[in-house]
Amino acid sequence: MKSFIRIAQFALMLFSALITEQTLAQNTNRWSPIDPEGPSYQELEAYGATNENFAPAIQFFMATLQGHQPTELPAGVTPEEIATAAHMVFPAANLIVDKPIFFYGKVLDEKGQPVAGAKIHFQWKGFIKIGPSTEDAVSDSTGKFVLRNKSGQELYVSVVAAGYYEMKQNRDKTHYSYASSFQEIFKPDPTTPVVYNFQKKGQGADLTVIDYPPGMGQRFQLRSDGTSLEVDLLKGEKAADGHGNIKLQFWRASSDKNARTFDWKLQLSVPGEGLVGTAEEFAFQAPENGYLNPAVINMPSTNEPWQGQGEIRTNYYIHLADGKYGRIDLELMPYNGIYRIHSTINASGSRNLEPK
Repeated sequence: MKSFIRIAQFALMLFSALITEQTLAQNTNRWSPIDPEGPSYQELEAYGATNENFAPAIQFFMATLQGHQPTELPAGVTPEEIATAAHMVFPAANLIVDKPIFFYGKVLDEKGQPVAGAKIHFQWKGFIKIGPSTEDAVSDSTGKFVLRNKSGQELYVSVVAAGYYEMKQNRDKTHYSYASSFQEIFKPDPTTPVVYNFQKKGQGADLTVIDYPPGMGQRFQLRSDGTSLEVDLLKGEKAADGHGNIKLQFWRASSDKNARTFDWKLQLSVPGEGLVGTAEEFAFQAPENGYLNPAVINMPSTNEPWQGQGEIRTNYYIHLADGKYGRIDLELMPYNGIYRIHSTINASGSRNLEPK
């Protein structure tokens, strides 16, 4: 952990616990706490006289606190002794010194069935422990996995399942705090394991995938007066009127260019069956019906909540006039009309849009 993080973390702890700066007594290796809640100097003096590991334990703790952690523990001193010594001198140090680490997890597929054989990688760090430690595990036939009897402040968990897509909800399940003065402390429970969700991969298809405009850094704008723009989604290029797979029209109120909110509208038309919106994370199977023409996003300035200052992202299945199915992911900046289309088309006529 970087030194400034250690110092900031402990400073916050000291402030919240009303602990003042600790000082080293002259000509001695023992610490003199000013905190009225802690033991007296005389009590620490007596304890240190009967425990030869007390002074080196405190020295190690303070060096670590200042961002200069030694490369190894003092000879004959255990992490537990350092934690005990720190807590004696700084009662609130208990908030940040290393704690026992246990973790219980479970891997499930999109149907709630266990995923066996998922690979789990653990990495944990501590305040007292030197350097990060790692361990790997594999989910069992019930999808469960566990980490036991470790020690530290924080734990990082990554889960990978071959043959599966990882779901977005797993993104908030990578970091866990076991000791902290300002973060919520994770409390492991073997009866309620942390669930990691995956979707099983299916049979991928040959797809035509296009980005328009092509290439990184390209910036195309829609006119704000409703002028239509057509795009050939199979070639990835602008098409003449009546020859595109999709037509875009954009309107934006122009009375006040500096307005924080403004009226705007986007209309999408697909020759053929049309479009149908989707919010699926894995939009791999186009529906057989339910398509409409056109698809319209209408955003008056009075709408609650109003959207338009940032990027708007929408996703649609499309059914073209020649029977082909596909999907478009559209990004639009209503403020200036800049847009980008990512399209996926199955030229065979199949509704399968899963990549190989």
